[in-house]
Order: sequence, then structure tokens, then C-alpha cells
Amino acid sequence: ELVVVEELAAFVAAWDGRPVPLRHPQDAAGNYVTANAPAVIEDQVLGQFFSARMEGDRLAGELWLDVEKAQRLGGDALMTLNRLERGEVVEVSTAYFCDIEAAAGIFNGEAYSGIHRNLRPDH
Repeated sequence: ELVVVEELAAFVAAWDGRPVPLRHPQDAAGNYVTANAPAVIEDQVLGQFFSARMEGDRLAGELWLDVEKAQRLGGDALMTLNRLERGEVVEVSTAYFCDIEAAAGIFNGEAYSGIHRNLRPDH
């Protein structure tokens, strides 16, 4: 599915304050869930995203991370913190709720079967 820059840029301010979990949170059955649930915030969220802005066709901003929490959680949280402190690139991914418009096409050489519309940021 395709996310067009116009949809991503439609309400950039909605990204401010979104939680930054270590991964896309899932429930015990493996279903993706919101990062705004208290248990997810306690166990997986390392900080928040602020100063959201568009830079060309990309969403950019600042990750404000809780260093003490990452150290306390250990494991992948601490490994990610260490990578950031060494200046290594750490890929991030957004998650949002959306409406999907049925549409087929090719974008940058890749086929898509729908377009994400009315993005509602989660993390």
C-alpha cells in the first residue's frame, strides 16, 4: 500500500508527542496494538517524538528518549541506546491508523493495491 506525501503532511502537528516504543507493540496473540496503552508505555515506550516537520517528502523531528528507562529495561532498549550514543544509524518506523482507498498502481517501481488516507498517528 502507498502513503502519499500529501497525506503524511496533511496534519504534521498530530505527530508531536507520539510515543516512541522499541518496536511496533503487539498483544499476546501477535496483533498490533496502540502504543498509547498504559502497559505498553510502561514496558516498551522509551520516549516521545517532538518538533514534527516535513523535510521534503519525509517526516522529521526529534526523539526525546528516557535514558534511565532504557538502561532499566536493558536488552534491546539498552543496545539501541548504545547504538545511538555511538552515532550509529537506527531505523525508525511510524505507525498510524488510516482509511485505505482501493487503488492499484506502481510507485518507484513497486506495485501497490491501496492508498493510505486520513492518517491518525499512533507512534
